[in-house]
Amino acid sequence: MALEHSVRYRANKAFLGVDGLSLANGLTAQSEKEAAMTQAMAGQSEETFLLCDSSKLERDSYLKFAPLSLAQHILTDPKLPDELLHRYLEKGIDLRRA
Repeated sequence: MALEHSVRYRANKAFLGVDGLSLANGLTAQSEKEAAMTQAMAGQSEETFLLCDSSKLERDSYLKFAPLSLAQHILTDPKLPDELLHRYLEKGIDLRRA
């Protein structure tokens, strides 16, 4: 029901979470419902931010569901190693420590 309703709404900005993301496999989730909701809300927003702690970067979960390009911005915590931050920035991905 939530998925059905989400396509009726529009958002200027969506702040979404994922279970894992990697340069090789994009965005991953633990469940199909989570993946579908994330895709639906990203599709209904003008600008999408992924919120994830640094332990989720370069970690793949059960279900691959979207490329990293689903979001324009990725926000993580200050614990992200410099080397990993630079790898994402070199690929043109807007990854920020917050």
